[in-house]
Amino acid sequence: MERKIQISEFPAVSKTALVPLYCKALDYRAKNSILKDKFSYDLYNQIDFDWNIVKKTVRSFDPILMGIRVRKFDEMCRQFLEQHPNGIIVSLGSGIDYRFGRIDNNQCYFVDLDFPEVLEFRKLIIPTSTRNVLIGQSILDYSWIKEILRLSTENQAPVFFIAEGVMVYLERPEMQELLKNIGQVFPHAEIFFDVFSERAKKMAERKIMFKDENVKIKSALNSGTLIEEWGINFKVLSEWYLSDDPDAKRGWMKLVWVIPTVKKLEYFIHGKFEK
Repeated sequence: MERKIQISEFPAVSKTALVPLYCKALDYRAKNSILKDKFSYDLYNQIDFDWNIVKKTVRSFDPILMGIRVRKFDEMCRQFLEQHPNGIIVSLGSGIDYRFGRIDNNQCYFVDLDFPEVLEFRKLIIPTSTRNVLIGQSILDYSWIKEILRLSTENQAPVFFIAEGVMVYLERPEMQELLKNIGQVFPHAEIFFDVFSERAKKMAERKIMFKDENVKIKSALNSGTLIEEWGINFKVLSEWYLSDDPDAKRGWMKLVWVIPTVKKLEYFIHGKFEK
């Protein structure tokens, strides 16, 4: 019998990383799988955890939406690497997602940044590579930026930042400070991340898992252009919505996107830092 992987010591905020893992596992079993991510499916079956905590929060259409979200982040990474094959991608709060394994072009560097206990767990379950750099720190401990600068300078490579399912757990001043610190060191870098609208924040706060695990959704933005008003030299290049993806219009789901407030519950910001 295959040995189960223990995860009982994970802190609450890190356990939220199990939600996308569960959704990706369900997506793999679906007839029209979006990601076809067998790695996540196998990992789900190996982890010893009370998955009922996660299952209570996942709706029937969540695996589809999660698959679309993950695929969009993958696509943004691949687009960056098409222009900069030796580039560096920094995943802020990466959790236990194996994005490097999906987008690796055999030239790039991929940095996974998360809490030390999360990365220690990653070492048990995810293949290692000299080009997959692990930095065990809070994203609010900005000393990690110096490490990225060193890596960028040594390899003479540009940097692309992503933050999937992360910004909502930061207070707005923390998000502002994070973006400000990145922009000061990498004034021409780009970043791609998802945010909640105020309505989505209220809806997410009612989810059972967030109550049980004492994890709070802390911030929301009704428009990405609000960031441009923070005085941190940030320019929004585009906003992207789940409804922009054809797979989001499967069956009855196509009916819900005609409601503007539903369309923008969760959306994605592609931005650039400027001097």
